Amino acid sequence: MDLKKVYEKLKTWFFEAETKTKAHDGEIYFLLIGINDYLKEDRLNFCIEDSDYILNLWKRRSNIQVKHKNIYQLYDSTATKINIVNRLESLSKQIQSNDQLIIHFAGRSFDEHESHFFIPFDGNEDNMFSCISHSTINYYIHNIQSSNILLIVNTWNQGSNPEGNNRGLLQSSSKERVDNIQVNDLTLYDELMSFLKVKTYRHNKEIFLFTRKPIDKSAHTNVVLGEWKISDDKLRESLNVTRKKVEQLIRNESFEEAFRLLLLIVDNNDMRLDSHVKTLQYKLNEAKEEFDDAKTRKVSTEEFTNLSRSIVNQIDDNGFYLINRPNDKGEKEKERKRKIILFTSADPSDRNALRLNDEFRNIEFELLRSKHRDDYELVPCFATRIADFQRKLLDVKPEIVHFSGHGEVEGVCFVADDIGNTEIVENEPLAKFFQLFSKHIHCIFLNSCHSIHQSEMIKQHIDHIICMNNTVDDKTAIHFASSFYAALASGEDIPFSFDFAINSIDLHKLNGSEIPQLLVRART
Repeated sequence: MDLKKVYEKLKTWFFEAETKTKAHDGEIYFLLIGINDYLKEDRLNFCIEDSDYILNLWKRRSNIQVKHKNIYQLYDSTATKINIVNRLESLSKQIQSNDQLIIHFAGRSFDEHESHFFIPFDGNEDNMFSCISHSTINYYIHNIQSSNILLIVNTWNQGSNPEGNNRGLLQSSSKERVDNIQVNDLTLYDELMSFLKVKTYRHNKEIFLFTRKPIDKSAHTNVVLGEWKISDDKLRESLNVTRKKVEQLIRNESFEEAFRLLLLIVDNNDMRLDSHVKTLQYKLNEAKEEFDDAKTRKVSTEEFTNLSRSIVNQIDDNGFYLINRPNDKGEKEKERKRKIILFTSADPSDRNALRLNDEFRNIEFELLRSKHRDDYELVPCFATRIADFQRKLLDVKPEIVHFSGHGEVEGVCFVADDIGNTEIVENEPLAKFFQLFSKHIHCIFLNSCHSIHQSEMIKQHIDHIICMNNTVDDKTAIHFASSFYAALASGEDIPFSFDFAINSIDLHKLNGSEIPQLLVRART
């Protein structure tokens, strides 16, 4: 296909709704990324202004209403790599098949290993791991179920030339530029094409249409008018170089430098690898506390070597390095349903302070280091108000609900207002609330004082309730909870995990092993 045909299809498919007087069936979404002030790169002066122009262009010229709730703007310091990827991830879940999406990226870019990379706010050209490859964007575009996705690339490329830094993106060797395209009377289309034609040396603008509409009636597969290339051989060669660097640093006992390099590798890869690094990071942070005093290392050379090699080998074996590409194994992992643990906590300011963050961190660590860590997802909800709690259960539909905070005989303490005062949810309405979600909640863990009083009512609706029959101190509560989840994520069932956690209290000579209780719903 040549560029003229691409732009003709752009007019026909994407802008057809702009000429209609009736409302479009779906909604239109915007993801606007504009970075003028970089953390590690020189400043630009057009990015945010151009992103605002694109948005205002649609507001002025389009017949489709642009709803404020569908506009996502990541400008300067908010346009970090993790924010951009998270937003693409959320859009892939949010957008419906009849919706349309416009993505505008304005910022710096560069070419490396026959691929192209966008530089986020916290990235830099010297570290491709900190940037976002075309293949990563392409992965999310293929997973967003929008009928049309319009990607406008508006970048400053240090190595660019007058032919344009995205010249390899379209499936065409044609050199025909936008200047030669005859536009019709669609004012939005005209104005957008005029905007795209304004280019300077090193400043390039391109537009790509990704559509699920077939070219003709005989077409049965999804059609994509843009595709990005990446050379696996080049990436694998770089991976081997990186692997040698890591192993050399380990041999030299430069553990923290090796760890930093491993983090860079994992940053743009499959998120399963991230659990290995978090485990290692936790151990290093724990060890640092002893470095100053005893000058001894908790992380042995052998342990670090084995863990780091495991990470690099997983990257190599799965084909993940700089890209997040779909494959058979990845699709199977995606299809497997993960069990969600909703960790809710409330520490009202008018009560004695609890170590709730420590509890969350310890539980997270035990899950990350466990054999079946990929089977569980820990979702936090801190400083929880009643409305927050209701919304979370509606949104995430957890199998396990964990509450950490203060409890009374008459109910559980939530946060009431911005000042942080206490609001008590009484036992009966709390039990009725959990009854509404009894189809998917299999266990409730009330790690709060006197929670046995709520649990007696809740156990009529939920299979397993873990609660406290008295007051319990922070240290015991935290240790008990983390031990329970360590056993659960190793593949054990709830009763065994409970007994394991009780025994762990005694093994570590803590007080209160008689306080935790396990209530099981009676089967009729």
